[in-house]
Amino acid sequence: MTEEEKNKTHEYSVSRGIHYCKYCGGGETWRKHDCQRELGHKYTLRKVQNKIGFEYSFQPVCNNCGDIRHYCSPDWEYKFKCELD
Repeated sequence: MTEEEKNKTHEYSVSRGIHYCKYCGGGETWRKHDCQRELGHKYTLRKVQNKIGFEYSFQPVCNNCGDIRHYCSPDWEYKFKCELD
């Protein structure tokens, strides 16, 4: 497998019943989209506080930049901190 092919494939992890890709943070619905590992993220599931209220939820968070992966549509317009360096 070439580096380009590898960058397009997802590597899923499961934690607390949540499926997410280690490299893009996307769930199973993202299988039809390229992973784009070259952005440099490496996600793990962490407990984060919701913006409203005092509730917490588990979400994929990048170990490199600390950015929370929001499940927006994969148009790649959302700029992650890892990309801006």
